[in-house]
Amino acid sequence: KISLDAAPSTRAGRRLQQWREKSPGASAEAAERDIAGRDARDSTRAASPLRAAEDAVILATDSLTPQEVVERIAQLVEAKRTA
Repeated sequence: KISLDAAPSTRAGRRLQQWREKSPGASAEAAERDIAGRDARDSTRAASPLRAAEDAVILATDSLTPQEVVERIAQLVEAKRTA
């Protein structure tokens, strides 16, 4: 099990970049509020609140490109297969 993680500020920056592709006037503050609200809803919902499984490997993706994330996951899978 692998759980991807990134700081809220990193995730808000990524969200802002997505929004700005469609709406150049999108604000960083709105992206930060959106991420904070989503995190609060997802982590406190009654049914299946979002959290990493106890036995999951946490992969911090803050400084990784999407391709690097894929490569790290492949490395983790290969390490598990050969262990």
